[in-house]
Amino acid sequence: MQVKLFGPLAEVAQRREFSQELPAGASVASLLQELASRGPLLARWGEALAVAVNMEYVSPDRRLREGDEVALIPPVSGGAAALFRISRDPIDPAAVGALVASPGCGAVLTFLGTVRDHSAGKPVVALEYDAYEPMALKELERIGAEAQARWPGLRIAIWHRCGRMALAEVSLAVAVAMPHRAEAFEACRWAVEAVKARLPIWKKEFAQDGSWWVEGVVPQPPRSKEARPRG
Repeated sequence: MQVKLFGPLAEVAQRREFSQELPAGASVASLLQELASRGPLLARWGEALAVAVNMEYVSPDRRLREGDEVALIPPVSGGAAALFRISRDPIDPAAVGALVASPGCGAVLTFLGTVRDHSAGKPVVALEYDAYEPMALKELERIGAEAQARWPGLRIAIWHRCGRMALAEVSLAVAVAMPHRAEAFEACRWAVEAVKARLPIWKKEFAQDGSWWVEGVVPQPPRSKEARPRG
């Protein structure tokens, strides 16, 4: 099987993927134990690592098969090529908003995440995002589908940028449209939080005197059949 590494984990290991053999029927937990026994690669993150197999988040008891693609995912900073996009090109907020605008929707909202000039009291001059891009795109599509199930009639588009960005550049755009503003605000906030919690994307901040990876939450799979919130 192929094991893929991303963000700070790839930097520590000084490689982005490698082949790994395991006994038949071995689990994800067995793989992590095997890798941990070889050195300090996993020591820093330990149980904070999430694991995806074939671009799906899985639990440690998931059995592995020959040919599986396994991604080790450290804590993240989080078809429909137009509506959901992972790109290294600059994001045009107007273009994202135009994707969801409709005569039947009286509320069109666009949230923009931009590069700010400070973090944790330190000045920042640039950011860089690394991503497990195929899985990140699939996760954006899942988030969009879940949002539409929660808010019937919702129109939604999510674009996330990767690569290096200067101050004030847009890294994330979430656009939603609904007939009424209350549900539009609710849906937009939910989608932004889902992106931050679930997307396999990592942020590196740059200052004049160095750089560092920003560690946030451990990516979590979506809850199954969760009902739309009330109130």
